Amino acid sequence: MNKFHKPQYWYHLTEMNWGDEVSLYPRKHGLHRQDTEPGIKRICVAPSVPHCLVALGLCLLGNVNVYRTKYKVQARVVNKKEVSDVLDTQEAWLLNKTEFVKVRTIRMSKVFEIWGLSNRKVPNCSQGWVLMKLVKEMYPNGRYKYLKKAEG
Repeated sequence: MNKFHKPQYWYHLTEMNWGDEVSLYPRKHGLHRQDTEPGIKRICVAPSVPHCLVALGLCLLGNVNVYRTKYKVQARVVNKKEVSDVLDTQEAWLLNKTEFVKVRTIRMSKVFEIWGLSNRKVPNCSQGWVLMKLVKEMYPNGRYKYLKKAEG
């Protein structure tokens, strides 16, 4: 039986610019999904931008568009058997068509600069633990202090 979070706003990051508003549909395959993850049709989301960065930050190198659910919605709870880093990312899944609004654009090169990483030193996507450590240090309690400097 699936468990669901209470309705709240959820965030989704992408290098694609889908405009100010977009309807997203659950998909079985995603660009940054691991082969070991279940083949459930879903939209992957997190409760904050820093949580999204923990999940995807090292996979995103250009301008990153931040989308938030237009309304507070319930999301399916994900367990550690389904996604191994869920305790750090707080990833949840939306299982139905969902409306999103664009809230900002982040320049990842600026984020890496703020974190003291140059593009030449950026670890690859599979080394998410490096970013996890940085995000935990830089964004205690999910605060956006440093992200404001990186908005494009």
